[in-house]
Amino acid sequence: MESQYNNFPLLIQTKSIKDRLIIDQTMTDRNMNSDNDFKNRRKYERVFFSPDDNVLAVFTITNQEAPPRSTYLTDLSLGGLYFTIKRTEAPCLAVNDKLILNEIKTAVSFQIKAEIEIVIRRIQDYDFVEHIGYGCEFVNITEEIRETIGQLVDWALKSYAEN
Repeated sequence: MESQYNNFPLLIQTKSIKDRLIIDQTMTDRNMNSDNDFKNRRKYERVFFSPDDNVLAVFTITNQEAPPRSTYLTDLSLGGLYFTIKRTEAPCLAVNDKLILNEIKTAVSFQIKAEIEIVIRRIQDYDFVEHIGYGCEFVNITEEIRETIGQLVDWALKSYAEN
């Protein structure tokens, strides 16, 4: 029997200091099969980073007068990125807020400098976790920047495969 909740959007309001944050999740069947797993739902191949990989993103918040922020990237694909910020340092952001990604830099001299518009599509804010996570989508990205991001993703996937 198929669950009535498959692919039903679930909005969970958090009980933190950022009451307006919403986590956009999709409910899936508890017995996920290989045709319905999260990897197969992804449009682009993604690479995951740990803080030890030292992949940093520098961004500015479009609707706030604040200096650029720097944070570790957790994952990257041609479609977007995911980063976390320590709860005590996190700016007040919400789903659909726009940011400008100014730079991506790595410890091994790979650097992307551009003004890439990104939109927050998902926020993970759990009271028991020290960091808040932000899933962002690239919008209005040039083909040249997309190719450069693709080179970074390919390089990272290749380097992980070799280790």
